[in-house]
Amino acid sequence: MPVRSRRRVGPEVLAAVLDARSGVVAERRLRSPEGVHRFAQGEGPLAAYERVVTVSAAASGSYLVQQTVDVTVGLPLVGWLFALPLRRHLGRIGPEGPLPWWLPPARLPRRAAVVLVTLCAISVLVGYLSDLLAYTMTYAASEFRVGSTGQGVALGLSRIAALGALLVLAAADRRGRRPVLLVALAGAATVTGAGALAPSLSSLTASQVVAGAMAGATTVLVGVLVVEEMPAGTRAWALGVSGMCFGLGSGLALAALPLAGDGPGGWRWLFALGLLVVPGAVAAARWLPESTRFVAAQPLPEISPSRRREHRFGPHHRRTLVLLGAGAFALALFADPGGSLQNQYLRHQRHLSPLGISILLQVTGTIGGLGTLVGGRLADTRGRRPVAAAGAVALAASTLGVYLAGGIALWWWETVSSLVSYGLGPAIGVYGAELFPTSLRGRAGGVLTALGAAGGLAGLAAAGALTSAIGTIGPALAVLAIGPAALAVLVVAAYPETAARPLEALNPGDAPAGDRQA
Repeated sequence: MPVRSRRRVGPEVLAAVLDARSGVVAERRLRSPEGVHRFAQGEGPLAAYERVVTVSAAASGSYLVQQTVDVTVGLPLVGWLFALPLRRHLGRIGPEGPLPWWLPPARLPRRAAVVLVTLCAISVLVGYLSDLLAYTMTYAASEFRVGSTGQGVALGLSRIAALGALLVLAAADRRGRRPVLLVALAGAATVTGAGALAPSLSSLTASQVVAGAMAGATTVLVGVLVVEEMPAGTRAWALGVSGMCFGLGSGLALAALPLAGDGPGGWRWLFALGLLVVPGAVAAARWLPESTRFVAAQPLPEISPSRRREHRFGPHHRRTLVLLGAGAFALALFADPGGSLQNQYLRHQRHLSPLGISILLQVTGTIGGLGTLVGGRLADTRGRRPVAAAGAVALAASTLGVYLAGGIALWWWETVSSLVSYGLGPAIGVYGAELFPTSLRGRAGGVLTALGAAGGLAGLAAAGALTSAIGTIGPALAVLAIGPAALAVLVVAAYPETAARPLEALNPGDAPAGDRQA
């Protein structure tokens, strides 16, 4: 993709033009500014990069600069998305200004860029699978003639999937991130597809417990790989981008939601479409390598046939697990019922059709997805703690606004809630992988997922009981807002600041990526 530009400049601007930009090395430089200057990529995300600058003298001590930049993006699946913005960014003749908003806070190496794009594609796939039961519950329950209490029980039981995810994630610490993630993703898609044939709500719930365990493990492993593969200073941002892609997958499920209103059993189409994830998992296998940190942490064959101690939580890591687990429980106590009961609320109390619900959540969710870029960047540049604490409080306020407002205000609050939720995700979610060593990272993620599921189960039970007593969902959720408030206090009082710190500094026992430990 050649990008050509020309401009007449003065000596000061010319000096900036002929400076090797960050991540670029000069292949040829002349003593005189006049002539041809060639630059090539030193480290960066592109498959190929060459910049050729031709300088000739012009009138009044100025210079005519002609520049040709030839790049090959070479990123799987989404390289075309970067063609136009790269043309505008690379074609500029002048000093290298601040990075565009759509680029990460720090430059990514080529491998990290490819891994991130692949993980984003996987996030879209697992995002579609993860919320199907919550989205379709009200329609499936109508077919099976199950009331609100039965729906609450089914949604609560689906949280048992977190225990299955823990078993899958423990295997990832021993057998590797890549094989476990790919098998779990394909398994989740297959079992989700089988849910289309469920003869009862109980059998549908049972199938989604199994699918949810594998989808939940896949989601955690995406976060683990992001943290292990991204350089310091970009981890929260990258986690936010993968979270935005997860939201895109969830949005695809919402886009298909009108099928649920297309006569009895229409909801089954959403589960059947989950089978399309299987070929997606096969395609992802081509681009996804094993984590360099996992490879570095493996013992050499001739040394130490057993390393069971490295897979046990020591006192320090148990304290960290309790701290983060308390935060996960507190957040889910409010966020799970706030999300899971939303379709029920919009259908019965706001009288929206399936198409109306789909449009509302797709529009506001698409806008809200931008919150991941803002939240992730702020968490990397300003720190995790202020973003997480402020985000927890804002999430409680905006979610309550959704359940207490109507008319146009409902759209406004839904948008704000989506923005805050997506922005909070990378700031708080990155802790689970950053504060544990490679040998425990998957298992720690599983335990935190289970504790979050326990908080969600408690929240759903409490919301159901309070709604029955009060009569509406909004005031019941207001009581549960104590959860995000407690999280904000925990973050300010006890959470460490991990922004821009290498994983080796956070976990001294970890081997640097790419090294082998004896």
